[in-house]
Amino acid sequence: MDRSGVFVNRSGKKSHILGYSVEAQDYTASELSRYNPSILDSGVKVMSVQRQPDTRIWFVLDDGTAAVLTYEPAEDVLAWTTFETDGTIEDVCVLPNTDGDDVFLIVARTIDGAPKRYRERLAYEQNAEGGAECRMADSYKVITLAASATVTGLSHLEGETVVVWQGTLPLLTAAGEPRTFTVSGGQITLPAAYTGDVMVGIPYEGRFKSSKLAYAAQTGTAVTQRKNVPRVAPLLYKTHMRAVLFGDNFTRMDPLPRVYRGADQGLNALLDDYDSDGFTLPGSWSTDSRLCMKFRSPLPATVLGVVLEVESHERA
Repeated sequence: MDRSGVFVNRSGKKSHILGYSVEAQDYTASELSRYNPSILDSGVKVMSVQRQPDTRIWFVLDDGTAAVLTYEPAEDVLAWTTFETDGTIEDVCVLPNTDGDDVFLIVARTIDGAPKRYRERLAYEQNAEGGAECRMADSYKVITLAASATVTGLSHLEGETVVVWQGTLPLLTAAGEPRTFTVSGGQITLPAAYTGDVMVGIPYEGRFKSSKLAYAAQTGTAVTQRKNVPRVAPLLYKTHMRAVLFGDNFTRMDPLPRVYRGADQGLNALLDDYDSDGFTLPGSWSTDSRLCMKFRSPLPATVLGVVLEVESHERA
């Protein structure tokens, strides 16, 4: 990777980067997994490096998941993400392309009770921003309809529960949840006839949990003090109204308020930006208050930042 070498040590559970040090006048290695020491505990099976749109190092693990390191040393970025799917990831390969590197995965899935292996390519980042080419689902397929409610060509997902993105918006239930369908006979039936491209694939979730909140204390550290996060003000970009749930845990969570800038946005709006003065967050007093966010495909969301209002009970 440029003038550095990325490798896994003999334990198979730690990753390092090797580069030349002017101070040491020799090659030195530093641990890339030092900030998340357990991320590779399952053992690394294979590695590959993606350079566009960011430098991301893919580690396929022995437990069938993958760990992804976003690494941009010029911007002091070293961030680990766990990547998993409804199946077992067996291999990864990255090929260069103009719109962003193509990341291919070999995925073993159990379809209709039988083992299958698929070569699957990750969608590009621009396919995760909503619009007519939103592609946020696993093992998805795009089918072009001509005034039809029947989507065929889905035999690779036989018996699976799938979600649908049609045109520029997803199909939702009356409660605003992503509507699911079960593939039978290689097809699904939509509630109405559609014309154009329909994306059908396996849904997934994304989860974010903040570190301990050590804010709003005047008598010292607030780490062990009882805290509450009553309000949150997210800064969002190209985000669906029902894409993100907020809370202090992953059990009790709320979506964005329907009323934004004095107008009822409904349940199926795609906002180019979201910048409000905040809304009430479900939660309770705890010494371990945190911010949790849950993202649900096929609904797009990009979080630029989050402002928290933190209350604390300080000890005398």
